[in-house]
Parts: sequence; C-alpha cells; structure tokens
Amino acid sequence: MLPSEEMQLVSDHYDALGRALVDALNYRDIQGGGWTHEPGWNVQGSVLLRHPAGLGVSLVRMNTHRKGDAGRRLTIDGVYPSCWGGARADSITVGMDRPALRIADEIVRRFLPDYLETLVEALKQTRIAEERRQARIVMNRRLEHALPGLSAAGSPRHPEPARSRSYWYGGEYSQGPTPVLASGNVTLRADATHMDLKLTDVPAELALKILEMLHPSRVLEGVVTGRAIEQEQAALPRAKRLILGELVDRTRPHEAETLSG
Repeated sequence: MLPSEEMQLVSDHYDALGRALVDALNYRDIQGGGWTHEPGWNVQGSVLLRHPAGLGVSLVRMNTHRKGDAGRRLTIDGVYPSCWGGARADSITVGMDRPALRIADEIVRRFLPDYLETLVEALKQTRIAEERRQARIVMNRRLEHALPGLSAAGSPRHPEPARSRSYWYGGEYSQGPTPVLASGNVTLRADATHMDLKLTDVPAELALKILEMLHPSRVLEGVVTGRAIEQEQAALPRAKRLILGELVDRTRPHEAETLSG
C-alpha cells in the first residue's frame, strides 16, 4: 500500500470519528451546539473539533511505537490563540477503541471544565492584544504623517504597521529632498498611549524649545481680545415709594422734606 493510500484510510477513519463526536456534542447542546470537525492528514491519525465561539479540541494518536493499549490512545488537547503563552488545560488521554459516545463523555467531563476556564482568559488577553495592535497601527500612521522619513529599522521597505519602534535619520545623515534637523527613534508603549522619544544631534536652540514645551507651567502666548457688553442694569427695580429710614439721595431735598413732615 502506498503511503498516500494509507494516509487516506487513516483520514477516513478519523473523519468518521470526528463526525460521530460532533453529533454527540451537538445533540447534548454542549456550549450551545454548532460543533464541526476537520480530519487530519497524517499516518498516525488526528481530528480537530471546532466551535464557533473560538473553542478547539484536538485528538491525536501518539506513541504509536508502544505496544498494546499504550500505543492505541488518543491525546486530547485544547486549541488556544497562537500568541497565548499563559496557563493551559492539562491534556488527557482516552482509548482510541472506545465508542465515540464514551470519548465525547470524557471530553465533556474531564477536559472541557479546565479548558474553558483557561480559554476565557486567553481570548480576553488576545482581544486586548489586538486592540493594542490596532492602536499602534493608528499611531504609527500619525507618526509617519508628522515625519515622512520615519520607518521600521530605518528602512521604508519593511513598514511593519503595528511596530513598536521606528527610526529616522536627520542632520548630516538626513535623506530626501527636505532635510530633517535631527536623528532619532521612537518606541511606543503596547497600547500606544505613551512613547519613548530619543533625539541625537539636535541643534541647541531647537533642543531648548523642546525642553520649554515640556515644562508644565509654561505661560501660554496669545492676544487678549475683548467684546462689547450692554450698559449695566440695576439688579432690583426702583422703589415706587419711600420708606422711613431709607437712604435718600442728597440731590433730591424735596423728598427728604416729605419724610420729615
């Protein structure tokens, strides 16, 4: 039998196993159903169970060199985002000759609880990492707009949109039709909310201006402009009659005489 024919037989076997497993998981409404499977293409044999929420369970026959039952077991592992380096659920093994329903029971009972617990944190951190990656892409675009000669590793041929560090050449090493006054590099924080800025060969006067801009109590410069306002109005209406004891304007003596009378 040719190797390709042997692999086809193995793949067909695990295709049937995967179909039976997802039927059992979907029938029991595990994680709301929706499970699918992908048979592997190898001599040992494997199948991957997938769920639309991002779950993945792999079953692989390992240690085929061992004799007896030890060489006829499936190792069950969880699938995590490729960038995840945190805690993972421990793998389990089951006999490959067990009925699919029994294997599905083992997955649900022994593997899924720990896997789901660790996967929640993995997906959360992966989502945060992607948000930060997008933030760096946006900030790098702003940096490139502010200083067109800026690029990854000093080369525009490798843009790396989500890079953390960018370089540019200035001063006597300035490139392009418009000279840049100084060389330097910028390193973004993971979320691009802050950055480390390094400048070299900065003209002294320019350096002083930069330092002045960093001072928190720098006086703002500008022109104060005014606007016309309406004539002041009295807060209270004028009294219609005089009350005894009220202060009287000295310019109205006839009203004072009325009070005294």
